[in-house]
Parts: sequence; C-alpha cells; structure tokens
Amino acid sequence: MKIALAYLYEGKYTLAETGAQEALERGNQDQQALATGVLGDIEVARGRLDRAAARYEEAARLSAKLDTRRCFATERKAMEIYLEQEQPEQALALARRLRSPWAPGFRGIAYLILKDDAAAEREFASLRISLTPVVGDYAASKFITLDRVLAAQYAGRWQQVVAEWPHVDVFSRAELVLLIGRASLEVGNWEDAERYLRVVPILQRTWDNQLSIANRDFLAYALGEFYQAKVFEHTGKKADAVNAYQEFLSHFENSNARLPQIAEARAALKRLL
Repeated sequence: MKIALAYLYEGKYTLAETGAQEALERGNQDQQALATGVLGDIEVARGRLDRAAARYEEAARLSAKLDTRRCFATERKAMEIYLEQEQPEQALALARRLRSPWAPGFRGIAYLILKDDAAAEREFASLRISLTPVVGDYAASKFITLDRVLAAQYAGRWQQVVAEWPHVDVFSRAELVLLIGRASLEVGNWEDAERYLRVVPILQRTWDNQLSIANRDFLAYALGEFYQAKVFEHTGKKADAVNAYQEFLSHFENSNARLPQIAEARAALKRLL
C-alpha cells in the first residue's frame, strides 16, 4: 500500500489504482480494508467525491470486521466528504447507516450543524455509552470533545474551534492539524495558520504503518494546498499562491464536487493572473 500511496501523491493515479486494486483482489482482509480506503483517496484526487465516500464507507465496514476501533478514521473521512460540501443532511444519512461505536458522535456532529442541539446531545450521551467499553471513559470524553470541535468547524464557528482545540486529544490534534490551521486563518492569526498549514503536506505524505495509512486523507491534503495558497496571497507571495491554487484546482477540473473552495480558488486566480 505504501507504493500505491507514493504513486497517488506523485499524481500517478492509474498506477496507484492498479496497486490498490491488486491488494484488494489478492490481499488478506487487513490489506483489503486498507486498499479500499486508498481507492477512496484516489477518487478524491480525481475529484470524484461521491465515489470516494462510498469507498470510505466500505473500508470502514471491512475494518470493523477486524477491529471495531479501526473504522473511526475512514468513517470520519466519509462524513468529511459531505460536510465539506455543506451537505449535513447527507452526512446524517450516512451516519445513520454506520454501526460502529463512533456512529452516534457522527450523528451528533450533523445535528449540531443542523442546529438540532437536543438531538445532538442525545447522540453524544449515546456515544459515551457505546465508546466507554471500547476505549474507556477518558478517551470517550476526548472523542466527544473532538466531535464538538469538528461540528464547530463545519458550522463556521472558528473562535470556538480555537478555544476548544487545546482540549482535543493530543493524537487527534496531530492527525487533524489542518483543522486548527484553517481556524487560525479564519480568525486572522496568519502566523499560526502558516505554521500549522506547513505541517499538512508533511503529515499526509508520511505513512509508517497500517494505522498511519488508514489515517491519511487526500482531501485534507488538497484543502491544505488551498489554505496555504490563501496564506501565500496574504503575505504577498503571488507566484506561490498561484501555484498552490492551481495545484488544488487540478484535482477538480472535470469534477461535480460542490466544495466552496473551488469557486474561491478560481476567483483568486482571476485576481492574481
């Protein structure tokens, strides 16, 4: 899978897909779960977000057969596809299909974005009940905190993200550094934004083991390019900004994705070119 990922980040999507497909067809159950997730990343790189969501959902199902604790990352990536496109109803529909201990938290995120706080709180209470036997009460509390921060991000409550970020589990903070980078940018803390966003491509192109492979997120990588472009533009690095915006848009040339960042990047290039 490492070779397939290397091809993916080099832009050699056909080779990446061939490698992942071989693992899917010939590998053991563990390799099949990883390969399905990588195929989801390849669909993101090609701008086919609807297909990516289906791949991630399937990868989560396969992972859960091995160890229910392993499906969180791919379930989150499937949710992200809809939430980034401002489709919380579709995210909720997905979360209702999920059967993992983390599913109530994903439903809670969707309900918070839809401003149904009472339903969200019921889901977070259910999340604590379902997660505590799996990861313990302390970790369950940390997952609830993370879900609230994720909901705040997708609802555009950036000050809340910044305020609550230090209370998120340390491992999650390391894996989701794009989140705090975006929030820092949105509240005008450009220095912190640049510092965090520099880490995004390094993180996404690092895969030491199977857990890190499952956690890699090509949409986060692409969005990192977009937000780095905004930082470059703000700091007067026009050429770097143009390159980063163009690199981000290269994934969505023939895409029906509804990411608001696509229109923003196109408008930015009109200003800069």
